[in-house]
Amino acid sequence: MLARLLTPAKSVLTAALPLALAACGGSSGSDSEDNTIAVSGRLSVADGVAVDSDINDIFATYASNDTRAEAQAINSLLSVQGFVNAEGTDGDVSGYPELERFDDAADVQDFYLVNLAAAQTVNLRVIDYSFSFDDPGYYGDVDLQVLDANGNSVAISHTDGPLERITVTSAGQYYIRVYAFEGASKYILSFDSASTSSTTAVNQFVPGEMLVQSSDKTAASATATARSILSQRGLQAGNSDALGHRGPTLVQFDIPTASTQHVSPLLNGPAVDDTEGDYEAKFQTIMAIKAVAKQDGVELAEPNYIRQPLATTPNDTLYRYQWDLDIIDLPDAWDITTGERADGVDVVVAVIDTGIYMDHPDLSGQLTSDGYDFISDTNISNDGDGIDADPDDPGDSNLAGQSSWHGTHVAGTIAAASNNSTGIAGIAWGAKIMPVRVLGVGGGKTSDIVQGMYYAAGLSNSSGTLPTQTADIINMSLGGTESSTFEANAVSDIYDAGVLVVAASGNDGTSEINYPAGYDHVIAVGATDGYDNITYYSNFGSHLDLSAPGGDGSTDAQGDGQEDGIVSTVADDTNGSREAAYALYEGTSMAAPHVAGVLALMKAVYPAITVENVEALIANGYISDDLGAEGKDNYHGYGRINALKAVTWAQTLANGGSVDLPVILDTDPDTLAIGQQDSATFEISNRGAGDPTITSVTTTASWLSINVSSVDADGFGSYTATVDRSDLADGSYSTEIRITSTSSDSDDETTLPVTMQVGDFDTEGEMVQQYVLLLDENGATVDTVRADANGNYQFGVADAGNYYILAGSDIDVDNHLCTAGETCGHYPNTAEPELITVAERAISGLDFEVDLQTTRGVSYRRQSKGTSSDSTVINKVISLD
Repeated sequence: MLARLLTPAKSVLTAALPLALAACGGSSGSDSEDNTIAVSGRLSVADGVAVDSDINDIFATYASNDTRAEAQAINSLLSVQGFVNAEGTDGDVSGYPELERFDDAADVQDFYLVNLAAAQTVNLRVIDYSFSFDDPGYYGDVDLQVLDANGNSVAISHTDGPLERITVTSAGQYYIRVYAFEGASKYILSFDSASTSSTTAVNQFVPGEMLVQSSDKTAASATATARSILSQRGLQAGNSDALGHRGPTLVQFDIPTASTQHVSPLLNGPAVDDTEGDYEAKFQTIMAIKAVAKQDGVELAEPNYIRQPLATTPNDTLYRYQWDLDIIDLPDAWDITTGERADGVDVVVAVIDTGIYMDHPDLSGQLTSDGYDFISDTNISNDGDGIDADPDDPGDSNLAGQSSWHGTHVAGTIAAASNNSTGIAGIAWGAKIMPVRVLGVGGGKTSDIVQGMYYAAGLSNSSGTLPTQTADIINMSLGGTESSTFEANAVSDIYDAGVLVVAASGNDGTSEINYPAGYDHVIAVGATDGYDNITYYSNFGSHLDLSAPGGDGSTDAQGDGQEDGIVSTVADDTNGSREAAYALYEGTSMAAPHVAGVLALMKAVYPAITVENVEALIANGYISDDLGAEGKDNYHGYGRINALKAVTWAQTLANGGSVDLPVILDTDPDTLAIGQQDSATFEISNRGAGDPTITSVTTTASWLSINVSSVDADGFGSYTATVDRSDLADGSYSTEIRITSTSSDSDDETTLPVTMQVGDFDTEGEMVQQYVLLLDENGATVDTVRADANGNYQFGVADAGNYYILAGSDIDVDNHLCTAGETCGHYPNTAEPELITVAERAISGLDFEVDLQTTRGVSYRRQSKGTSSDSTVINKVISLD
């Protein structure tokens, strides 16, 4: 593909290889043998610039960084200019294949080794991500992977666009992999001190498996396409799920073990074996899926994601006190309903989880008779078989006493039997639980979870059966950081079917809401503690809807000597067989069933309540207690659930009342992490109803200014926040941007947290091979020389006159200087280039600095015929597109 796209450039750049490309040299004055006048100086490079050790330029120093064992050690305060190509460049762009290191070979990937702080973000800017016949240079699709020190994949970002971004959650040593999926491109690798995590990075999925859906929705077509692409990539396809059910087709394939190419110590660390860790298997899986997704006839291809139960393991196993029920005003709500419908029809809550210990006495009579087990992989099912009608939980560990019994705990919170003198009281003990098993040993797969979701909602699925009664509410105390279109589609189908979905926000303590909680029409729930504060572990952000008690084992707000966890039903198999037990857990997994249980109470009071009704009640703050900042905030959503308010509003709707969805201001990203950059952009939108207008976007920080980038008549759209670090001491700074809007019926506002860094980044830059151009006063190229390793350059000027001097790198060898991803500078500085007058005497000391170009300016051909048609006018050098 590369050769075909780059061919048009060859007819443009046909100049012969000029002698001026020899190393710097020339005469020392006007009396030299060749009667030229020496013009010389020295280049320096700006601080903070590093260079990929194996770029395309043959004149640059070379060291392979193609494998993890050869990873190039860099500092996270630097920005790296680099180049990768998926196949030989063939000299099609520059016209000079003899100058291209990778003319007939590929530099598919570069590895780097770097120490990163917690919440630091790796940014990969792909320079040549798009192709234009008006400017037929390189084109490339470049992807990013971050590995931990042991060779395990942290995350993979694989868009087709100009930016790949991954945020690490903990401090440590990491490997960075830059990979040319297709074509060739320059790139800039940089690091932010803190940032929101990427929405495109993936990691928790099954290596060697993909989910595929063809345009004609047939499993056979999807499988055939996937097998063909896998074969082309040297991967052997194995089993495939060819059932004609709703949803994707599962295709499995084998990934060969990577061979060790080099073993060498790095950063004074141990020797590195390229076969260690799961990074290669995971990366090859994602690249194969990406290749399949690009094929005609393929509607969608995704990884088979792994979801985890979102709870932490408690220290104590038994606890009698349910402080969480009092804090949400549940006893008063029970005076209205305990979950039984007046018409005798059950309210059904599906718990999509690890299954349920069916013989627990506190769940006796509380379960529907048609639960289901959707775990298809016997390696994780722990029950010896695939999908079947038995959702009993055999445990999610092969070791006695180590299973979580997570689904049993969630089910007990929602609907454990009450007034039975045993154990605990469920929130809606008059409701019924539909157990749907999707999580086994090590978690669960998207392919199984999606089918479980469809089953619970009464939609066609891989079991070939449907429940007797569709669930009214689905609880999903599980999640992962990667978004799945298959899951999102399932949520959309379930929304259309009128079923409420509740999910846990995640336990990472970050602003990145986990999925499925992050999808539209899913009620995302964060966790509060015994003091009614957001917990240390709860994920937050603008898409958080509600909070609910999730527990905190490090506190004792009740002063009773017991940890403030959430007590509920579990099993205990310490002695080799399962016995009923109770345990104290904490997590957003425990918070979500509080909301699901309250929704069951509402459904009992008003069976006709709709998803739209509930969303409107939440967005108006009618069924929660406002915590934190007034109104909706990123840490509590619309507040902590209140059972009494919820059932009271259900009564109001049942008696003919109504509720409308309000304005819901939203920002993207949830947190604006500017880090070391000078500015960052953010979007403002309305996720609710109404016709609001943005009235103000303000901040109280003197170092931050906000300007409009591109907005509509109502003020919705893109804004830019710009930092002024003048007179600020080194350190981390934070503030918030407050956004207000006005509609015909309400005022609404939201806040956007902002962080930035001030520090002494006096890091010496690294200079790659620089080419120095001498231009006449009209911008025509007169001569080109190569600077030496120390940046020294010298021209022998034949004719007196006025000249400009500029310099830049050409790491991709496209024969153009000063494009994005290259270093560039002008004498005496880029902002104000000056003419120098060459007369009779030699001129020396023409020193100036080159710096890495992050935006595209006017480019200069480093090899030119010297005619006006090949020149660039100097007064355009600072113009940007």
